[in-house]
Amino acid sequence: MKGAETGLTLQISVLHGDLNHTSHPILLGHYEGDTIAGAERVVDKMVDGALSQRYHLGRYPGRNGTAAVALALSNVIQKSLGVQHGAIVIGLGKWGELTPSALTQAVAQGITEYCLYVHQCRGSAEPLNGPKGLTINSLLIGSNTSANIAVEDSVNAIMRGVVLANRAVAQRSDKGLGPILPQVTHVQFIERFLDVAVDAAKSVHRLAKRIGDEFQTEIQVERYLKKGTGGQTRLVPSSTRGYWRRWTVSAIREDPPPPSVSLPAVLKDRLRTFLQEEQTKDPQVYSALLDLALTTGDRTVPRPHKLRFLALSDRARAEVTVQDNQPDLIAQLIQDSITSKNFDQDIAKTLFELLIPLDLKESLRSLENVVFVLDEVTANFPWELMIDTDKPLCVRAGVIRQLQTLDGETHARDSTTRHAFVVGNPLTPPQYRNLSGAMEEATLVADMLEKANYRAEFTRTRLGASEVFKQL
Repeated sequence: MKGAETGLTLQISVLHGDLNHTSHPILLGHYEGDTIAGAERVVDKMVDGALSQRYHLGRYPGRNGTAAVALALSNVIQKSLGVQHGAIVIGLGKWGELTPSALTQAVAQGITEYCLYVHQCRGSAEPLNGPKGLTINSLLIGSNTSANIAVEDSVNAIMRGVVLANRAVAQRSDKGLGPILPQVTHVQFIERFLDVAVDAAKSVHRLAKRIGDEFQTEIQVERYLKKGTGGQTRLVPSSTRGYWRRWTVSAIREDPPPPSVSLPAVLKDRLRTFLQEEQTKDPQVYSALLDLALTTGDRTVPRPHKLRFLALSDRARAEVTVQDNQPDLIAQLIQDSITSKNFDQDIAKTLFELLIPLDLKESLRSLENVVFVLDEVTANFPWELMIDTDKPLCVRAGVIRQLQTLDGETHARDSTTRHAFVVGNPLTPPQYRNLSGAMEEATLVADMLEKANYRAEFTRTRLGASEVFKQL
């Protein structure tokens, strides 16, 4: 059955290969606050740095509902072969918050933007008698970066997003709201690893009829997995790919008790004199009033923080755990560790037992890589130094810590020059020890940067805070 809504048949295929050997624009996603790396970096080179230009100008997608299109200029040979390198970048929002439905809307936004872009580049001098078909390549967006999205979820969301975009474009033309716009008629998923490509191909076959019936659109699926150039195989099971799991740890402060009432010293003296001269008839009222007015102690009772853990995993639910802790004891252990010259394994093991909820201890032990998203309280805890088995966490697994900020920049921009400023062993207050080894380490870092063709600003003089900021 022909697509009643879009007027064109949507073809879906899966290619086992490398991005460098594609012939059509590539659909990919970008998280808010992330940098251009991995597949984005490869595509950026294919479009002559157009993505980096947008990024450094602050015009790069990231927030929900944002999208950008960049097409490279094709040479004579590429034009003759029908090769058009390009990028369709869609904003995925904050890392860890992407859902299949949000991905569907993001894809629809990006595909609509691409159809408009192609129409505007062609110009109105070449009117179409009917909708023209466009071909795109697509990564399995979200399947490698979000614990909430499996390969099939990614395929489902992208196919739905393309169908929704085509339907919106077709309805616009049918209502006579403007010239006929091109539509995407072929989506080719591309994946470098064979096990994931096979998973994607199976997902496409399972989903095609269901999505086609739902949207009254004909979807044709390539029967076999295509073999491209640069594909790889691996022995690692899909369940142990070493994803970076995100643990959000935040402190929950209970409402403090009302502050105690305390009068200024002058009023205390006057009230004391007045009460002594004019004895009250009720001794209990007199005693209570005197005690309330003349109190000097702080009635606020310190209450321990509760820690809220949000652990994103492969499960259908996100595990949320609230853990009571003993802040005074934890602070004392951390202080003992700071003042000690040697690493104390007993303190590290104790911190693990005190800080990590019982239900999450085994989950943390099984992780290969973890990202701790921390607030201003939990960032003071040495998560990477905790011992969960026989070694500190940062030795056994990959650990990244991120600080939640409300007033930070929307994204951190990459440096546009090969210029670095290296600081080692800066001036510190007397209570902090002189770290001569840090100066030697900074010297090695500066030498490595120089060998990598960076201009490294470095001095062996211990700099104070003002000197450091002046250099920056």
